[in-house]
Amino acid sequence: MRTTVLAAGLALSFGCAMFGQDKKAESKSETRTAQDQAQQQLQQAADAQKKAADEQAKVDQLQQTVTGKQKELTDAQANLRAQISKAEQAQRDAQAAAATSKQSQSQRSLQQAADAQKNAADEQAKAEEAQQKVTQKQKELADAQAQLKGQTAKAEQAKRDAGMVAKAGTAEAGLQQQQAMQTQATETQRMQSQNQERSQAWTQEQEAQGKVVQAGADQIQIRTTDNELLKLQVTDATAVTQNGQTSSAAQLQPGADVRASYQNINGQAKALKIEATSTSSPPAQPSDQKK
Repeated sequence: MRTTVLAAGLALSFGCAMFGQDKKAESKSETRTAQDQAQQQLQQAADAQKKAADEQAKVDQLQQTVTGKQKELTDAQANLRAQISKAEQAQRDAQAAAATSKQSQSQRSLQQAADAQKNAADEQAKAEEAQQKVTQKQKELADAQAQLKGQTAKAEQAKRDAGMVAKAGTAEAGLQQQQAMQTQATETQRMQSQNQERSQAWTQEQEAQGKVVQAGADQIQIRTTDNELLKLQVTDATAVTQNGQTSSAAQLQPGADVRASYQNINGQAKALKIEATSTSSPPAQPSDQKK
């Protein structure tokens, strides 16, 4: 009888011990489950935040692309306006040469008229090429702006998603995400404002008057009427005239009166049209010697 009771007691003790271990194991599993769930929530918030940051980085890259395309379009438009002025001047020169050839009918005057007409045709061809380039740059800018708009919407949605996930994880993460969304809205508005300001500043044509201080093939310096030294970048598309005749920047003499139109593009004054008036006569052309 004692043996039976002792055996029953040992069995009960062993059973209670096993039950306690099972409860401990069950309790530990619930703790791990809760920890895993918390970790998953935090990881989801971190992943959502990383995705939002990646999408915003793409927005920043596209914003730089748009800015570059805006500058390229502005340059192309400036070149087009200058080339149109140059082509128009070349056509006027051709008409004047043609009128002269009709009166004299000399071989030299006829050749000069033919050369002037060829120059006018060449300048017109350059103007047409400049127009094609403007059209291409407009298309590229439109494509870049469309990508920027789409990516901005995608980044904003990623920000909203990250905000919801973060709010579900912790209240502090939700607060920070709300602040990030507000910051993004401010930055988006600022970028749009900067785009508009750049577009207005780079396409605004300005004028200056003064006297030539120094002139070269690719740059002239002007002392303006308000005693400021203005450096103008000269390109092949810049229309340059002296005393109403086609000329080049390198031929302008210091002291000559000058009127110039230009655009400030990315901190550089780019000359569109230069009209110089010089009291001194240009160098005489060598006359043909009769053989």
